[in-house]
Amino acid sequence: TYAGVRSIAASPNLPEIALGFDNGQVARIDLATGTVLAVTPGAGLPVVAVDYTTLGTLVWADAGSVYSDLAAAPIYTATQAIADLSVGKAPTASATPFGTGCGGNASVQWLTSGAPTLGNSTFQIAFTAYPVAPLVLVALGTSRTASTLLGVGLPFDLAPVGAPGCDLLVDPETVLAFPTFSGVQLVIPIPNNPALAGQSFFAQGFVRQTSNPLGLEATPGLACVLR
Repeated sequence: TYAGVRSIAASPNLPEIALGFDNGQVARIDLATGTVLAVTPGAGLPVVAVDYTTLGTLVWADAGSVYSDLAAAPIYTATQAIADLSVGKAPTASATPFGTGCGGNASVQWLTSGAPTLGNSTFQIAFTAYPVAPLVLVALGTSRTASTLLGVGLPFDLAPVGAPGCDLLVDPETVLAFPTFSGVQLVIPIPNNPALAGQSFFAQGFVRQTSNPLGLEATPGLACVLR
């Protein structure tokens, strides 16, 4: 039992729920154990609604403002009292950067050729390695919240393996190597299969550098939603 619960939502891709309280706080709860994973300080007004985006970002509202766990300040302030909130799921294909890289690749920008629409046989993702590196790896996977391959949650801190300040952001189900590259351009044909609508895949680059014992610096991630 949790006293003062006003609203509740279930994550679409994590084994957790979010609870909004009368005191304005929002708590993430582990579904298996009931453990409180994190608590977001509130503004003092009751949380009238909570919801998750497709990628698992938590959004909530009190009577006056809408908040996101990606922003320190309210992302919207209402002129009238808010009574409810629902997150709309994007009806279009999208390719959205997320997370942060490290070292010289912390600010690397992902580029795409068009959108990952069903039937786009020439869809391409790309980024420029900076500085020029003797090896670039691209990890592709279907999760950004947990790695089945490695048995860890994501993002995963790479400090224990010699890359402090770097995080693994995607499940590396497939890893492609590009030797002696100043950048990567990767064609990922999207089949014209309606069953794939709404599915996602994720990418992250790793560039050979000598700034840490692991010898790799990471780029931000890229989340692609098929439509």
